[in-house]
Amino acid sequence: PVGRLDKDSEGLLLLTNDGPLGHRLLAPGKHVAKTYLAEVEGTLDVSDAEAFRQGMVLEDGTRLLPASLEILSQTRCRVTVEEGKYRQIRRMLAQRGKPVTALKRLTMGPITLDETLSPGAWRPLTEEDYAISEKMSDIWTDFIKGKDITDRWREYSGPESINYID
Repeated sequence: PVGRLDKDSEGLLLLTNDGPLGHRLLAPGKHVAKTYLAEVEGTLDVSDAEAFRQGMVLEDGTRLLPASLEILSQTRCRVTVEEGKYRQIRRMLAQRGKPVTALKRLTMGPITLDETLSPGAWRPLTEEDYAISEKMSDIWTDFIKGKDITDRWREYSGPESINYID
């Protein structure tokens, strides 16, 4: 498996014997974004989003990179992280006083959960899934190295998405 899920979570999980694909999606230096839908107890507010944006230090001293928390409702949010530390999203939200009641992984890098699949169902990766994964890996590697990726990002994502890297 590429990117495990704990027993209390659901969503996208990749099973592959393709070592390079697994490396592109899991290697810490690749900073591959993983997006989750979380439901919590308590009421989410802008201070939670700000705490995620700044990065956090958990009570046990674990340092976490900045992450994105988009509030969808008082009790639902979309969280994007570039790390995969043990129960990271659950621990971050618990520290904010909002324990997670449900967590679902929606994306892993450029690969998105096929919402037509029922829980436990699967489908093979498409050639497009592979191609997008490889292209995005190259772009992000250059971005992390400080290279200008603007033109390649526009080519991949379209001109309206450039705001994410400006």
